[in-house]
Amino acid sequence: MDVRISVLGGDGIGPEVTTESVKVLDAIASRFGHDFTYITGLVGGCAIDATGSALPDDTLNIVLGSDAVLFGAVGGPKWDDLHAKVRPEDGILSLRKGLGLFANLRPCKVYPQLIDSSPLRPERLVDVDFIMVRELIGGLYFGKPKRRWENSRGRRAVDTLAYSEKEIERVVRIAFELARDRKKRVHSLDKMNVMESSRLWREVASEVGVEYPDVELIHMLAANAAMQLITNPSVFDVIVATFFPMRRRLSADRSECSLRPPCHRCHQSTVAVAVVESQPSTSQFTVLRPILRANLSQTPWPRSSVPQCFSACHWVCGRRQKPSRTVSIRYCRRATVPAILPRTASDRSPPARWATW
Repeated sequence: MDVRISVLGGDGIGPEVTTESVKVLDAIASRFGHDFTYITGLVGGCAIDATGSALPDDTLNIVLGSDAVLFGAVGGPKWDDLHAKVRPEDGILSLRKGLGLFANLRPCKVYPQLIDSSPLRPERLVDVDFIMVRELIGGLYFGKPKRRWENSRGRRAVDTLAYSEKEIERVVRIAFELARDRKKRVHSLDKMNVMESSRLWREVASEVGVEYPDVELIHMLAANAAMQLITNPSVFDVIVATFFPMRRRLSADRSECSLRPPCHRCHQSTVAVAVVESQPSTSQFTVLRPILRANLSQTPWPRSSVPQCFSACHWVCGRRQKPSRTVSIRYCRRATVPAILPRTASDRSPPARWATW
């Protein structure tokens, strides 16, 4: 098989990850007789420095002439200017929008050999094998108006969370098609209790579900789903969500899923699992983004709060720094701690356990 692959390393650790990924692809090509041709391009902050654009025309032309894209990462402290007109993240957003990559697929599977590498108790991880499907080119990232201004009452800003019926239907259908080849169960996440767009999401998801009588559809509020991902993750098969609850409540790529073991034996801070961003099966375009596993061994645990690796989940501690005692007792001690502390009573001293993890 002859395949042209665009390699967009981007910024930070991105080039390091894509370089190692290419070595893996070369090994696959050698063993199975494939011929992979790699074409590199600039994207993100390095592209801004070189051309003034986060996704230069030359890079876009390379991508359009390829069969697949291997994407690293974009952004970094160098480009964290609040008033910048062009940001590194514009590169990946433009790439998604230009190629119509509306479905973000995030698999999470626990292998028995690696079950002890997670801070969650082993019994919580038995039979965990699910995939998250996130809508990718609608909602807050692309909704209009999106602007910032200042008037006599001070500075103001607005982002718009907007979805059309078509945008919801196509990504929900992807989830149902995936579920048909798995355990035949779809959890559709939303915030229909407070958001009008989520009420439309649930309505359209229910209508699509009628076309798949062999697949069970379960509607769930995002806050509940975030809790279940920690305390009972094996109940999930395919999860589909709009941008807002998936990103804000689940933070799937950088928090809950990163607390589970990587998909193969690898050193921390290396590739743990990959994100696939794709169009329908009829399209040639697929973007593969390795997910980086944080080096938890270098993270000191605070003695008076939950482990810092949970701080990205605002449902756990309420804020990034030390949570108040009330929030800590409500969310951490009752919900999260039973999932991560050891069974024996002698070891159930949270400060000591967290300080030496």
